[in-house]
Amino acid sequence: MKRRKAKPKPLVKPAIKSLKQARKVTSDFHRVTRQLQVASAEGNAEDRAAAEAELSALGGRASYQAASELTTSKHRTSKWMFSLLTQMGLRPGKGQPPLKVLEIGAVNAQLLSIPWLSVRAIDLRPCLPSIEQADFIQLQPAGDFDIVVCAMVLNCVPTAKDRGNMLLKARGHLQHGGHAFIVTPLRCLNDSPYMTAKYFEEALAAAGLQVKRSKLSPKLAFYCLEAADICAAAASTYADPDKIIARGSKKTNDFAICFDEATVQMMKQIVAV
Repeated sequence: MKRRKAKPKPLVKPAIKSLKQARKVTSDFHRVTRQLQVASAEGNAEDRAAAEAELSALGGRASYQAASELTTSKHRTSKWMFSLLTQMGLRPGKGQPPLKVLEIGAVNAQLLSIPWLSVRAIDLRPCLPSIEQADFIQLQPAGDFDIVVCAMVLNCVPTAKDRGNMLLKARGHLQHGGHAFIVTPLRCLNDSPYMTAKYFEEALAAAGLQVKRSKLSPKLAFYCLEAADICAAAASTYADPDKIIARGSKKTNDFAICFDEATVQMMKQIVAV
């Protein structure tokens, strides 16, 4: 009886084809990245090496970006945004200038391909030549964008303070009357002891982003937000990232928002101009 030849092992990780697999890759990538950041901050060489090995086994950032591209192609933030802009009468007509858009953490060229949008698409490690390599946190806001898009990015930011700064700076980049479109996993709002959907919406308002429209899918929360005044008094209630908001045995996520007083005052000055 002939023995079957063993199938050769692939030299590279196979392409991500299923949405379930893509979600697992992105979830694991975020978890291990946080572990790596904690180990690095604490100077724990053993835990850092273990986290780096696990990231490598996942396929590294290349696999994460491939997974992100697949998941974003399914939930189509762009389609929802186009629909709302049309409903709100904000889509430019013939002969009118395009809307100026800042897309944070871009993983595809969907927005870049729209003729009535003038898009600056950025990412820390872009996967397409049309996407600019830039760190959003390091960009100096000037209140000159009509739209800021932040889809599946806030949940990737490692600390509560940096998430708060991202929201404040998103507001700082918007013109008066501008809009932000933010998408985040529902588990960030439902499965963290430091967050609820209501508390998140109040944080958005404190950062000068008033909820105008929202919708929930089985996995995601979508927000359309209008630029408003930053409320320093409300933002000050988000000074403690370890403040328990929701209790329960199934609170397995650590998503939180914290506002830095210096950033609050800086963005207040920018949006007041």
